[in-house]
Amino acid sequence: MAATEESPWVAEVVLSDGESALVRPMTPHDAAALREFHSRQSSESIYRRFFSPKPEMTPGMATYFTSIAPDDRAALAVMSGDELIGWASYERWPGRDDAEVAFMVDDGHQGNGIATLLLEHLAAIARSNGIRRFTAETLGENRAMLSVFGKAGWPLHRRFESGVFDLDFDLTDDAGFVDSVERREQRSDSRAMARLLLPRSIAVIGASATPGTVGAELWAHVDTSFTGPRYAVNPGHERIGQVASYRSVVDVPDDVSLAIVAVPTEVLEQVIAECVAKGVRGAIIVTDPQGSDVDVGAMVSSARRSGMRIIGPTSFGVASPTTGLQAALVDVTLPQGNVAISMQSGSLGGSLLRKAADMELGLSWFVSLGDKADVSGNDLLQFWADDESTAVVGLYTEAFGNPRKFARIARRVALTRPIIAVRTGAAAVGGAVDAIYRRAGVIEVPTVAALLDTVRVFSTQPIPSGPRVALLTNSRSPGLLAGAAITAAGLEQVLDVPPLSFRSDAVEFADALASTLGRDDVDAVMVIHAPAFERDLGIIADQVDRAARTAAKPVVAVVIGSRDGPLCPGSPVPSFSFPEPAAAVLGRMWAYSRWRSAEM
Repeated sequence: MAATEESPWVAEVVLSDGESALVRPMTPHDAAALREFHSRQSSESIYRRFFSPKPEMTPGMATYFTSIAPDDRAALAVMSGDELIGWASYERWPGRDDAEVAFMVDDGHQGNGIATLLLEHLAAIARSNGIRRFTAETLGENRAMLSVFGKAGWPLHRRFESGVFDLDFDLTDDAGFVDSVERREQRSDSRAMARLLLPRSIAVIGASATPGTVGAELWAHVDTSFTGPRYAVNPGHERIGQVASYRSVVDVPDDVSLAIVAVPTEVLEQVIAECVAKGVRGAIIVTDPQGSDVDVGAMVSSARRSGMRIIGPTSFGVASPTTGLQAALVDVTLPQGNVAISMQSGSLGGSLLRKAADMELGLSWFVSLGDKADVSGNDLLQFWADDESTAVVGLYTEAFGNPRKFARIARRVALTRPIIAVRTGAAAVGGAVDAIYRRAGVIEVPTVAALLDTVRVFSTQPIPSGPRVALLTNSRSPGLLAGAAITAAGLEQVLDVPPLSFRSDAVEFADALASTLGRDDVDAVMVIHAPAFERDLGIIADQVDRAARTAAKPVVAVVIGSRDGPLCPGSPVPSFSFPEPAAAVLGRMWAYSRWRSAEM
């Protein structure tokens, strides 16, 4: 178990406060660092670990703890940069398949989930070496350590005698342990993303005063949308507009939470190193390093070791109408709503945002991941899982980094927030991805247009409890198209509905909808209006909207030949120009309803 990048037990982790750290096996080279770690801990912490005063760790003790016997003894270190902030070890009881485990976390880093992470990683090593059970001794007053063991998810056996708890637990992968690990992981990942996506201050590195440049566009958007401190960084400008321009991010006199980086490739690695030195918590890299000599992997690894997370490279930016931040390379005003969308493609993302604005689709978040060198769709799902402003998630996926983790996270998120995904490129190939989507409850759509159609209906309409769709139409031909589309979507058309004609007025439409929604044999309603006269459109739309607002069943409208968007200004009822996409969305909603009912 060497402490090299090739070791299977080396892992970059996220602590419960969102900071990044590295878990790795200890080696004899760590003996001096372990003694230094011990010397800076309080006498109380030392007593709780060793059950006796040990103001100094002897060289012999340090050598013992850092000398690993693969089958019988293991020790792990948690590193924050080059600093040792926690360690743990286990030692097998002679001739048995159980081992004693012990932990010590730096006084300045307690409460950040380090002991829990160490326990999970040590357990994985122990199981690989045939150890089936951990034992531990903990002082009765050490409530923090007792809580770590108690919340780990394993059935815990306790015995208390003379002020000491004797603990033991089987190292099984049962549901309780898996749930505990997943909940801890979600909280940590979410906080890490919050540090990046909810910055207190922003520096635009590469900000420019030259109109039409990427730096000028980004600075203009950030300067006019972000209400916190914002700083322009560009050694080629003394001022940008009314603000000073700093030569480097390290010259900014205050803390910087987020750096948005749009610089030439030849200085990209230097700029990221300066962000690390400044203590920046997150970076969005707009620069495209393709074809350059930039070592993206090494750059990202260095950033993560320092606790900085990166979106990109080749990101189109981030926008959040909910928080007001507009740091994306598209000049469009986005309505506030409850739909979060993640994409890899930059240019396609800009087109999507313009179309979303045209459809008056309200967004909570838009994130362009670019090349996904660090932050991935999995990280965003963890953040949106408990984001109160997000009720629906849309994904455009070109490639999977960790399909198994995606399936696990997506399934948990989809139980409370529908996930609609369109995939292309490498992600579109193979039946394995189909199976992942099905098991996770992800709603797959064939195009970006279908993605927008689906998220906007999910964002405002309730989930249907059955497949029966009532079709109210004032025109026979669109009704025939809709009926065929309803069947093709795996739904059932309810035939006994109030008749309408091109002479039907707003009151007749509203009465037909109200009576149909009240029926027990109807699960959803599609209302089709082929306007005979343009002047009737607004009146009928208002009446249909009023009748549908309080419905507990989904209602979609089709106004033949109109633009897609809300039925009328401010209406939650989505309107389509033709019936086929509306029926397809209802079919997806019913499939999602079936999946969720089976999972709950």
